[in-house]
Amino acid sequence: MTIDCSTLKPAGLKYAIEHNVNICGVLDHGSKAGNGSVTPNANPVVGDCGTASISGWTLGSGRAYFQFRLVSSTGAIWYYSTSIVYSGSAGGGSLTFSGWWPGIEATGGGPANTGSGWADAYVAGSVTTDWAECTIGYPSMSLFVG
Repeated sequence: MTIDCSTLKPAGLKYAIEHNVNICGVLDHGSKAGNGSVTPNANPVVGDCGTASISGWTLGSGRAYFQFRLVSSTGAIWYYSTSIVYSGSAGGGSLTFSGWWPGIEATGGGPANTGSGWADAYVAGSVTTDWAECTIGYPSMSLFVG
């Protein structure tokens, strides 16, 4: 059997990322394979406070889904204020997130109207942990949106 990559659903893309399975070339950074490239935790930025990363995948019809991940090495995350800033052929925008998180890891994400073609995204913001005030180091990624 051969998969029709244009029918690969977001749940399938998520499964491929989580299990490191290169279905339709979704793990090939910078490729135009299948339903668009996926960059799992692209360019993680590691600092004194922990790690920040971003991943994303295409939803088709000029839409992408971006997700950030923050992992603290300085205790529990008490508050975070982040933005995923994106740009593509339809222009740019941002997705904002804030709140408290009673653990060492925080994630969030959402859909974005990037337009078809290459899209770029990065994460910016700050985190308050048990031991420190931290600035997110701008992890970034690119993907081809179908």
